[in-house]
Amino acid sequence: WGSKFFASLSRDLIAQNPGATCFSPTNLLYMRNFYRLYSNFLEIAQQPAEQMEILKELDQQQQLR
Repeated sequence: WGSKFFASLSRDLIAQNPGATCFSPTNLLYMRNFYRLYSNFLEIAQQPAEQMEILKELDQQQQLR
């Protein structure tokens, strides 16, 4: 992460998304820090409907035992 990395990334993201206002170098740094802080607690979750189906299947399996 060189000293100009976030400035360069910011310019590239703004060029690709001209209407976006959230890609300042400072905001990108905040995003990175947020990810680092919470990455141990994050997991890719399924959609709620899929979670309900899995819970129903587990409940049915428990009832069969």
